[in-house]
Amino acid sequence: MVEAETPRFVADVMVGRLARWLRVLGVDVLFDPCLDDRGLLAIARRDQRVVLTRDVPLASATGEPQRLLIESDDFREQLLQVVGAYHLDPFKRLFSRCIDCNSPLQPALREEARHRVPPYVFSTQAGFQRCPGCDKILWGGTHRDHMHRLLRRLFVPQYHDVTTSR
Repeated sequence: MVEAETPRFVADVMVGRLARWLRVLGVDVLFDPCLDDRGLLAIARRDQRVVLTRDVPLASATGEPQRLLIESDDFREQLLQVVGAYHLDPFKRLFSRCIDCNSPLQPALREEARHRVPPYVFSTQAGFQRCPGCDKILWGGTHRDHMHRLLRRLFVPQYHDVTTSR
């Protein structure tokens, strides 16, 4: 069975937080708050991306590119809407993309991180990732644990956060 290709998106200024959370899931989402509607549509057509927007006139226009009207103001509901609409697996590519610049993350050698992270982080973390786009070094810390718990609450109905403490 061949896996369906994950859609790629371009998000307008009204759904910037959604763009970042989709990137947490490893989804390719372009976001530039300076883009106007013409710019969004041009990028979407050129790169075959779906436009994510809360702008009703933009979303309801006919023709290419594909558009999705994001219905809620709440990023959690927005995330549920996009994941449901495109049948995305929210855990398949988790933490594989930079939430700031959208680049796919790469493993970083421990020594590469030594002088680029705080000493405590270096001494307590086993693995690191590097963003080739913005050259940041990333690691799994408490912020990642918090994001993971939020995603489990959203996407795993039987999950209860009472026993998790890391």
